[in-house]
Amino acid sequence: MNNMHRNLSGFAALVILAASVAASSKDEQQIRALYAKFGHAMKTLNLRAIEAAEAPGFTETEMGKTYTAQEANSQMKQQFAMTKQVTKMNLKVTSIKVTGKTAAATTSYSFTAKVTGRDKKLHTLSVSGTTAEDLMKTSKGWMFKSERDTGSKIMMDGKPFSPGAGG
Repeated sequence: MNNMHRNLSGFAALVILAASVAASSKDEQQIRALYAKFGHAMKTLNLRAIEAAEAPGFTETEMGKTYTAQEANSQMKQQFAMTKQVTKMNLKVTSIKVTGKTAAATTSYSFTAKVTGRDKKLHTLSVSGTTAEDLMKTSKGWMFKSERDTGSKIMMDGKPFSPGAGG
């Protein structure tokens, strides 16, 4: 009887572990799908789709400054207005850790776009870097709670560029 009890306990533990892995795997698939939609929205300059992926209270941190969703989206709207075409957009999810209804993820990305500078001329903007995001599962599915720039390199016409310096 003891041996049977041990076998049933072991089997129950395996079933629980398998269910946990299956749920986590399903969540990871959903999160990866969210990133795919986000990457497509960036490539097509679809601010509405980006905003739809933001959870209430979303924040974005870039160059050490944290912005509300309204501030971040206002900046993105201005950037999109100067962008004539995104010629390349690569977004790779490098890690996902799901804990219940929250998740932490990291990405690496690169994109290239044709943008109109302050000089009214067309320039090639290239940005590459890494990010860390916190996500939450809502009734609408997985959404971004926060995004942090963890390192980026910006080039304008092949030369290092600092956004605050103009262009």
